[in-house]
Amino acid sequence: AGVDGLEIDVHLTRDGEVVVIHDEHVDRTTDGSGAVKDMSFHILRRLSAGCSFGTFEKYDPVMWGQERIPTLEEVMELVAHHDIDLNIELKTNVYEYEGIEEKVRDIV
Repeated sequence: AGVDGLEIDVHLTRDGEVVVIHDEHVDRTTDGSGAVKDMSFHILRRLSAGCSFGTFEKYDPVMWGQERIPTLEEVMELVAHHDIDLNIELKTNVYEYEGIEEKVRDIV
């Protein structure tokens, strides 16, 4: 899209997967409810992260239900082929995710 960089937020699932999602809870941005920290990655991955966009004029109905919360590794693979900066924010101001720093460092 011609951007110079992206800023993303990361959280840890109950089973320790680093996922990219802005909020600590999935209620606002998916069809689920609850805290990311209380969900396994398997459960989190089944949520639709595109369910709110169905009313957008240019939304492709073919994509309905296919947008998922990505892992940090998936985002890293996506941006690896582009000349952009990636600013990764560790969202630890509400919940302290034990070991998130090391996990993110290892992925990066």
